[in-house]
Amino acid sequence: MTPGGRAHAALIVAAMLSAGAAAGGCGRGSPPASTGGAEPAAAATPATAAAPTAVDAAPPPEVTMDAPPPRPAWLIEPGRVGPIELGKPVPAELVTADLGDRYVARYIADAQPLDGFRLDDPPLTIVLADGPFAQLDRKRGAGAPPVDRLRGPAVEAVRKGARVRRVMVHGPGAATAAGLGVGATLAELQAAYPDVRLYPMPPTLGDDDLCVARSKHQPGVSFVFRNCNKANAGDPVTRVDVWQPD
Repeated sequence: MTPGGRAHAALIVAAMLSAGAAAGGCGRGSPPASTGGAEPAAAATPATAAAPTAVDAAPPPEVTMDAPPPRPAWLIEPGRVGPIELGKPVPAELVTADLGDRYVARYIADAQPLDGFRLDDPPLTIVLADGPFAQLDRKRGAGAPPVDRLRGPAVEAVRKGARVRRVMVHGPGAATAAGLGVGATLAELQAAYPDVRLYPMPPTLGDDDLCVARSKHQPGVSFVFRNCNKANAGDPVTRVDVWQPD
């Protein structure tokens, strides 16, 4: 080969080696050329939800309903008032140390002897079936009752089981399941017991108990008024008598 040809060939080999070196460098991990675009944004970290703030819960709305009247502590019903039952002994819880001081004896209506005990809470009279005054009256006839002398025998009779004949309620504190007692009006009685009727009667304890209202729904229970005209005019019940029907 001529000197010129060898020089030419050397140039070609040198060029090929240079190109190979450049290519090998790229293949061994040289970083890719930048495309000139913006770097991609890093993925956003999800925000932690804020804890709910405690708030006082509003109370639920009250539901208003027509409720039955509250049951009285002393319920008036046929044959009984509270713990006192007709035909049975006076309840033990009412036989207190001062029972003798509560003894009453008198004549009522057409000279019928009555003796028993007057309570204050609620205000009522427990009438005995055969108290000492009734026994005394059978022996000697009419006469003023010797109340002080009969107190001891009356208490002794109760301790031995004397029976209750009648209960007379004189004031508030005892009522029927409908909430009616002393102070109720005829209109209220008629609303609770549609069959209620007024009956005139002779005086029992005086001249202000001349009329009673009765209902088949409350047998043996009499709602006492001063008189029937006043009952119709709106006067209230002055007494409630609970007695044993024949």
